[in-house]
Amino acid sequence: MTNLIRLLLLMVLAYLFTVAWLWARVQSQQTLQTEQAAAQQQRKDLLAVQPLLQHGYLNSTINNEKFHSKDLPRAISHIPGNESGSNYVWQDREGTPFAYAAMGLDRQHYFANSYLIGYEPYKTDKLWQPLVTLALRKTYQFDHDQHGSAIQDVWQNSRQAFLYSHGDCEDHAVLLADWLISMGYDARVAIGRVSSGGHAWVILFHNGKEYLLESTSKRRPRSIGDFTLAKYAPDYRPEFLFNREQFWANTGSTLTTRYSGEHWKETARFYADRLSAKSTK
Repeated sequence: MTNLIRLLLLMVLAYLFTVAWLWARVQSQQTLQTEQAAAQQQRKDLLAVQPLLQHGYLNSTINNEKFHSKDLPRAISHIPGNESGSNYVWQDREGTPFAYAAMGLDRQHYFANSYLIGYEPYKTDKLWQPLVTLALRKTYQFDHDQHGSAIQDVWQNSRQAFLYSHGDCEDHAVLLADWLISMGYDARVAIGRVSSGGHAWVILFHNGKEYLLESTSKRRPRSIGDFTLAKYAPDYRPEFLFNREQFWANTGSTLTTRYSGEHWKETARFYADRLSAKSTK
């Protein structure tokens, strides 16, 4: 009789365990589905507001020509052999670049400056904290792996770059630069080349020094002493610099390790529509 009772108790316990396991699994699946639905809705919301955040006009400092982002599709359509996933550079008659446009997640083109939308994920007084957050939060992934082989390059604005867990070099750089600017620092995104090809990184001007911040690095700096001085990074070959409002072209050699001086020419200023709208209220 005792053995029978033990057997019945074991069967009851096994049944209860099975029911609890199944219930937990259902709850886990429901939670996952809810989180996935929320994430999907969040992505839709981010894409819906992208034009509102990033439209604006570029004013050339070379000839005072104004170029609105809404005119980019028509301008790109006149470029021979244009491809929807490409980035585009416009030059003046002397060959000096003054405008750089890249395709966003909504498959529309915007000026490079507009990807720095003034987003600060959270407040911190530690200069190195944004780079640590990037190292922990964002995984490097090529655009063609995320969006398909037909897409050459897609940019995330700074808010998208924080909320999306994957991205490539310019996504990391845009978020890092915008965050540092919000903290009051002079930070700029650099576009150029390294030995492996095209690349984007961040230049920080601080206390008379120029620091090169490799935003895709997964090292976790503990102080500004862990930052690399740009003069010790000759493998980076810069072509352009930009922040939220200004765009600079390197009119000298790309072998330079200096990110200021006569060879850097400010060629354009960007004015976001959202800021113009606020200023008129």
